[in-house]
Amino acid sequence: MPKVSIGVPVYNGSPYIRDSLQNLRDQTFKDFEVIISDNCSEDDTADICKEFCEKDSRFRYIRQSENIGMVRNFEFVLREAKSEYFCWRSYDDYADLDYIEFLSNVLDRSPQATLAVSESVWYDYENNYEKTFKVNPTVGASRISALKKLLIRCAGPWFYGLYRREQLIPHWEYSRDNIGFFGHNSDILTIGRLVVEEAVVAESGSKVHLQRFKWRDLGENYHSIENRVRSLKLAKDHLWPSLKKVNVNPIDKLVLYVLFARFLDKKIVRIKPLLKDMLKRKFA
Repeated sequence: MPKVSIGVPVYNGSPYIRDSLQNLRDQTFKDFEVIISDNCSEDDTADICKEFCEKDSRFRYIRQSENIGMVRNFEFVLREAKSEYFCWRSYDDYADLDYIEFLSNVLDRSPQATLAVSESVWYDYENNYEKTFKVNPTVGASRISALKKLLIRCAGPWFYGLYRREQLIPHWEYSRDNIGFFGHNSDILTIGRLVVEEAVVAESGSKVHLQRFKWRDLGENYHSIENRVRSLKLAKDHLWPSLKKVNVNPIDKLVLYVLFARFLDKKIVRIKPLLKDMLKRKFA
């Protein structure tokens, strides 16, 4: 059994998937398997994937008999995995060639962690947009120092870090059933829950490169008042209780509460614009 399973859910992945799979094949870390789940693509995705499978036995291609939706396809590759470590890779993304090796070493040195993360870069080629998400390294830091750093830097692209598979499964199920994956900044809520449970470790040194969703791809309701309010409630119900349980001195506890409020405003919902929109609706 390989040490790392890499799940690649895909639907109509041409022309990006060839480069993404080649990037996995070229990784410096070699002890992995790639599980590709094709959600009934209508382009030449199948031919490209089968080509990699024929050349490299570490690649496995599965075509769904019907389109099962994005979330179930992400879950399918997780369920198919059997390795100690697991990560998702979007069909249009790539990483530095030492990315898997780098994060695997971080997890090896951090037995308490469920998720290891490093820097990430968002690209939007159509709009000539690029944003780098830096991390504050937490390896070797004290519990309180690590938690402070993670609350400050927590970002959606951390979803594509490297997980301990067995610990990820119950977290995935909890997030699927209680948070969902289509709400306002639901990816950050999902990762944020691991952060406040002190299950994330961060180290600087290797990057994953992601193509950014366009706002229009997220649906008309993504920025609605109702969706933003719901995200705040989800944070209160599913992140705040874990943070309150952190056993530290009163001063550090206060600092954590302030950082959590900043996390909500910077990462989940911009509070001031939300209040303005709510007032406009009330007096419209």
